[in-house]
Amino acid sequence: MGFVLATCFTVTYAVAVAKSDVSALFPYISDTGAEPPQSCIFTLCLNIASFIGIIIIYIRYRIVIDYSRDYDGVRTLNFRSLFLGYIAMFGMMVVGAFQDTAVLTVHLIGAGMVFGCGCIYAIIHCVISRRMGVAGNILLVRQVCAILSACALVSCVSAAAFAYFEGDRPSGSGTAIWDQGTKGFTAHVVSTFSEWIMGTAFLMFFMTFHREFKPLTLDVLVKSIEGPHHAELKPDSTYEDDQLERGGEQMSDVELARPDQSNRPPPTHRPWRNWTAFFLMGMINNLGYVIVNAAAKSIADSFDEDNLIGAVPWANVAFGFVARGLNGAFMKHTSRRSYAARVWLNAAFMVVGLIALAFAPSFGLALAAICVVGMSSSFGESVILGYLRFFKSELVNSWSSGTGFAGIAGTLTYILFSYLGLSNRDTFLITLPSILIYLGAFFFVLVPPSKLASTLSESSNVEPSDPTMTAPDAIVPSASSTSTASSASTSSAGTKRKPSRRKRTSKNSEKQQLLDDDARQSDSDDDGDADADEPLAPGRDRGASHTSYSSTTATGILPGASAQSVNADPDGGLSLPPRETWFAQYWRCTKMVWFVSLQLLLVYVFEYVISGGAAAKVLTKADQDRDNFWYANSYAILGFCYQVGVFISRSSLQVVKFPRVEILTVLQGLNLIIWVVDDVYKFIPLWALLPMMIFVGLLGGASYVNVFHLVLTDENIPNEDRELCINLVAFGITIGITLGCSLILIFDNTFLSNA
Repeated sequence: MGFVLATCFTVTYAVAVAKSDVSALFPYISDTGAEPPQSCIFTLCLNIASFIGIIIIYIRYRIVIDYSRDYDGVRTLNFRSLFLGYIAMFGMMVVGAFQDTAVLTVHLIGAGMVFGCGCIYAIIHCVISRRMGVAGNILLVRQVCAILSACALVSCVSAAAFAYFEGDRPSGSGTAIWDQGTKGFTAHVVSTFSEWIMGTAFLMFFMTFHREFKPLTLDVLVKSIEGPHHAELKPDSTYEDDQLERGGEQMSDVELARPDQSNRPPPTHRPWRNWTAFFLMGMINNLGYVIVNAAAKSIADSFDEDNLIGAVPWANVAFGFVARGLNGAFMKHTSRRSYAARVWLNAAFMVVGLIALAFAPSFGLALAAICVVGMSSSFGESVILGYLRFFKSELVNSWSSGTGFAGIAGTLTYILFSYLGLSNRDTFLITLPSILIYLGAFFFVLVPPSKLASTLSESSNVEPSDPTMTAPDAIVPSASSTSTASSASTSSAGTKRKPSRRKRTSKNSEKQQLLDDDARQSDSDDDGDADADEPLAPGRDRGASHTSYSSTTATGILPGASAQSVNADPDGGLSLPPRETWFAQYWRCTKMVWFVSLQLLLVYVFEYVISGGAAAKVLTKADQDRDNFWYANSYAILGFCYQVGVFISRSSLQVVKFPRVEILTVLQGLNLIIWVVDDVYKFIPLWALLPMMIFVGLLGGASYVNVFHLVLTDENIPNEDRELCINLVAFGITIGITLGCSLILIFDNTFLSNA
C-alpha cells in the first residue's frame, strides 16, 4: 500500500506541476489528481491502495485476536479499530471517485473519513501494542508508531484549522495556483504542508506492521467433496469457534496461519512513556535556542550589526554559568516537587525570553532577551540530566536524541517561516505554544521515580515504616555492622550489654531531623509499567560505588563520607561524620570528570566556531550577489546540515559507543582548521560544504551523548556525587560555547573581517 500511494502522489504531483495545474510549493494532495490525465491515475491508485489497506487491517485484526486472550479490553478495542479502519479505506475510495473540483462536499466528507478515522485507528493500535506483546513489535517499533500517530493527529488538526482560514481559492487558470500575493497564502501553505506530513505519517505507520507480518504464511487447503451433499461453508467468527465447530480436525478453506506461540515470552511493559517524555523535553528545551542561533545573521542584520553575528550565539550561552549554578543550589533537594518547581521555572524563562526577543527595540535589548532564552536551555539541560540519574542510564539517549531533533525542527522552522515571508517576531511568537508540550511531557507523560526510601526497602526486604529506614542521605548500619559496633562500644566500658532498640530508634529520629527529607516523594503511578518503568535509586545498576547496600538493610552515605567513617555511639545510635565542605566536594568531583569535561569543552569550541562563524564567511562576493535561494540562505542551510548530523549522532548511543572520546575531539579540531582556511581562500564549493557540515554535527553530537553516558555509568563515581559531576561536565559545555563565540568575534573583527 505504501508503494502504491507513494508512486501515486509522486506521479500525479509531477504531472500536475508540469501542466501548471497546481503550485509547486506543497499543493493539496487531492488537487494534484483533480484534472485529467492525472485524475485517472489518482483514482486507480487510491482504489488499489484501499483494497490492500482492507487486507492489512484485517490481518492486523486477526494477529491481535491471537495474542489478546489474556488482556481485558483489548478485544473490544481491536474490533472498534477494525470498524474504523474499514471506514477510512472506504473514505479513500470516495476521495478518489469524487474530485474536489467536481463534488467538493462529498470529497471533503471522504477526506474526513480517511484522516479522522485513520488518526483514531493509529492511536488505538498504539494502545493495543503497549498493552500486549505482539511478535515483532519491539520497543523501538512501538515508539516509532507512537510518534507517527502523534504527528498524524497534530497534522490533521493543523490542516483542518488552517484550511478554514485560507479563504477561497484564487481565481484564474489552474485548479490551485497560489503565490505569496494571494490572500490566505500563509494559511494555505501551512495547511497543505500539514496534509503532506499527515499522509507521510500514515504510510510509515502501516509500514511498521512489516515486522509482525513477516513470519506469517498463507495456507490454502483443498478438500475433495464426496457425495451429493456439499459441506456448508460458514464464515468463522473466531479461531476458537471455528475449531470447536469442526471438531479440531479441519481448518477453513483459506485461513491465515497462526504464529507459533509456544515459545512466546510473557508480555513485558517497556518504558515507552519515559522515552517519549525525555525526547519531547529535550526537543522543546533546545527549540528556542536553535531558532535563535539559526536567526543569528538575520537578527544582527536587522539592527545593522552584521559584524556582530557572533554576539548572538555568545549571548545564547552567556548566562549558562548562572543557570547551571542556580540548578546546583537545588541539588540537595531530590524530591519530585523540587524537580517540578525547576521545570516550571524553566518554562517561565522560555516564555519571558521569547516574548522579550520578539519585541526588542534595539540590538542590546535583543541580546539581553537572547541571554534569557539561552539560560532556559542551559538550566533545563542541567535539571533533566540530573533527574536522569534516577532512571536507567540508557534513557540519556532519548534526551540527547530529542535535543538533536530540536536542531532539525528549529532550523527547518526558521527556514520555512523565512520562505513564507514571516518576520523574526512572528517566528518567535509562534514558537511559544510548544512550551505546553514541554510541561505536558514532564507532568503527564513521564512516569516519575518512586520514593527512594521505598525503592530501597523493596530491594532489601525492609518495611518502609521501619524506623531504621531513613532518608537517602542518611546511613543505616546492617545487622552485622550494628552488632559489631555495639559490642565494641560496650566492651570499651568493661561491661557487655544488649543494645536498646528503643534508644537507637530515638537517637536516629533526632539525627534524622538534621537530614534532607526531600526523598519522601509521592509513589509514582505504575500505569501498567511497574516492572520496566520503575526508576532506579542512584547506584542500583551502576556497579560498585562508595555507596553499598547489605542484603538485609538499605545503606546510604552522606556526601563526602565513607562507610568506615560512620560509627555507632555508646547509646546504640549513629555518630554522623562531619559534612564535607562544598569546595572540597566540588574539587574532588572535578578531579573525577576533568578529562571528559575537557573533551566536550574543546569539541564545543571547535564546532561553534565552525557553525556559528566560519559558515557565515564561506561565500564569495559574487556568490552573495546571486539571486538564488541556496546562496541567499546558505547560513541557515549549513546550520540545518549541522543539526542533521547532531541528531543522527545523538540518537546513535544504542548502535555505537565511543569510549575514546578524545578521538572525536582531534577530528573536530582538524575540521576547524579546514573551515578557517576555506574562509580565507574560498576553495571549497557550497555543495561540498553541506556534507562537511553534517560531519561536524556528527562529531559534536557523538561527543555529547558518549560523554554523558560515561558519567552516568562510571563505576568510580559515587552515586551521591553523580548529579554534581553531571553539572560540572555541563559547565564544560557552557565554557566551550562561550570560548567559541568569543573566537568568532575575534576572527570576524581581525583576519576574517573582509572575508
